[in-house]
Amino acid sequence: MLDQLQLKNLPSARPVADATPPTKPDVGPAPPDTHIVPPPPPPPVVVQETSVRRPVGYAIAGVGAATAVVGGVLAGIANANFAGVRIQDSIVDRRDVAAYNGIAKQETIGWVLVGAGVAAAGVGLAVALTAPSGPVTVAPVATPGGAGVLIQGRFP
Repeated sequence: MLDQLQLKNLPSARPVADATPPTKPDVGPAPPDTHIVPPPPPPPVVVQETSVRRPVGYAIAGVGAATAVVGGVLAGIANANFAGVRIQDSIVDRRDVAAYNGIAKQETIGWVLVGAGVAAAGVGLAVALTAPSGPVTVAPVATPGGAGVLIQGRFP
């Protein structure tokens, strides 16, 4: 009887038989395990390499080409000037020896410039064409049969 009196004195007490279990929210059926969606792949890593090799290579090639053109013009003018020198049986007339030597020297300088210009243009193009071409993308790749790395770029 004492127990009943004590329960009645408590304002929030009620008998256990009246208690209702808490209700769970309706979430629907559990999804099947065969439709698990993998997480999205990480974003690709973009490597940007800034290089001065390309513009420097094109500058060297341009200077080399200009040098070759100047040398060709100089050699062509010298070759045209040989027409004014009197030569008979591969012997230069005494009066034209100084002129012949000057023209021959001019022609030699012209051909040296042509050779040096072509060589410089070749080196400049080699430097420019072997320079890094731009951004390179590196990304992981997952396939049903395995995984790997994708490297993507552009050749000049």
